[in-house]
Amino acid sequence: MVAVSGWTCTGKTRFARALAARVPAWQAVVLSQDDYYRDTSHLSRTERTDVNYDEPESYDLDLFADHLGALRAGASVPDLDYDFSTGARRVTGALGPTRLVIAEGVFAFWDARVRAAANLRILLEGDLEVLLRRRIARDGAERAYTPAEVRERFEKMVIPAQRRYLGGAGDAADLIFPAGWDDECIDRAAACLKGDTSGPP
Repeated sequence: MVAVSGWTCTGKTRFARALAARVPAWQAVVLSQDDYYRDTSHLSRTERTDVNYDEPESYDLDLFADHLGALRAGASVPDLDYDFSTGARRVTGALGPTRLVIAEGVFAFWDARVRAAANLRILLEGDLEVLLRRRIARDGAERAYTPAEVRERFEKMVIPAQRRYLGGAGDAADLIFPAGWDDECIDRAAACLKGDTSGPP
């Protein structure tokens, strides 16, 4: 099992998927914490805007840990998808069984169950201004937030929460890469998975 953590918009999901593609014979499954947000479809658009999605309570981390445990035991789990435009979480299929589980999310290191179970822990870091620009682009395209809304959430919710919960994450990481990671970073992580720790750190 691999755990990929990092600040918002450091490319955790893309990194996890790219790593999974490096080991096709392993039938890797990527489990994203963002798909485990608690369903808020019963709330209005305004009410959902007031929810702090950067706090652990916004996720069903118990279910996330249960699904990780089931996959590691060789079972299948529901494939969840969270719709940020409506706040609905639904089942879209099934995942597993698999030889490799890649768990990615802001709280992949913060949750002791995930941190302890991971054979390899990868942290992605980035400059706040770069991450804010990425978040404005992503949340505008995928989550229907205006740039002003994103900036306000970033300053009032994202920065305080992620400083609180990701502080010291580097101490738990086996590998640390920048948000501008490239194919060499993926190759390095894949080599570690295969037991080859030669080459640059």
